[in-house]
Amino acid sequence: MPTALTAAVALGQFDTGQISSFVRNSGGLVVPGATATATNEGNG
Repeated sequence: MPTALTAAVALGQFDTGQISSFVRNSGGLVVPGATATATNEGNG
């Protein structure tokens, strides 16, 4: 039975994701329209 459980967990994994956050100025206010870039150093 542990083999079936392991297989079910492996099928539920994805190689994509999402990062959500806010960019704030020094006063703590949200900066509208600001963008940020995240880079996976493992694959550039």
